[in-house]
Amino acid sequence: MRLCVSVGVGPIAEVIARLRGLGFAEVRLDLIDFGSDAPSFDDLSRLFGATGTRTVATCRPGRFSESTRVDLLTWAIRASADFVDLELDAPEALLRHVTQALREGECAGGRLILSHHHLQNAPSESELWRLLASGRARGADLIKIACPVHDSRDAARLLALQDLSEWRGRIVLAGLGQLAGLFRCLALLKGAAFTYAAPDSGPKVLDDQPRATDLWRAFERLERALQERWICDTSYRY
Repeated sequence: MRLCVSVGVGPIAEVIARLRGLGFAEVRLDLIDFGSDAPSFDDLSRLFGATGTRTVATCRPGRFSESTRVDLLTWAIRASADFVDLELDAPEALLRHVTQALREGECAGGRLILSHHHLQNAPSESELWRLLASGRARGADLIKIACPVHDSRDAARLLALQDLSEWRGRIVLAGLGQLAGLFRCLALLKGAAFTYAAPDSGPKVLDDQPRATDLWRAFERLERALQERWICDTSYRY
């Protein structure tokens, strides 16, 4: 459950088929071909209520109007989505509707992820503090930061967020670029709530996402190597 597999490219029937068998998945509503310009509540029920998969509902701006995004995300919550992912700077009205749907009535129990995508470089330390403060003020249950990781300094600055007691287990780090896979493994080792991966086959929603099985195998190898090194170091000292 620490790998969230992102799906959403293609016709709705194909997306539902890819969801089957996944333990945890992000459903990118803005990328799905619904077969019409107006997705229905029935469409959302098929996506979120029929597969038994734990889900994150995401609908990035651009394709749909804000009022349609409100409908899609609140319908996703009614259809049993476990998380909703909104941009950290999402319009106040959208945030208010989604938060209300997550907190009240039959929708209670879902959690809000507020995301920041920094596509050119990793945020500076001061920018990271600002992002966390904004997430706190806007009621985030989890904060997601997606950005390039160019070197060890970027990695260290981002991974240090996992040591903050207030946000422990509530930060999702998604590295981009050539070091994306390695950084996502390190984020899991440091206690990230989870990270994102692409399906083992079929289209990716983002080119930088490593395939799920490849990422998990790399994580297990890294975890085993660190454990063996710790055992060796301990034996050497004694």
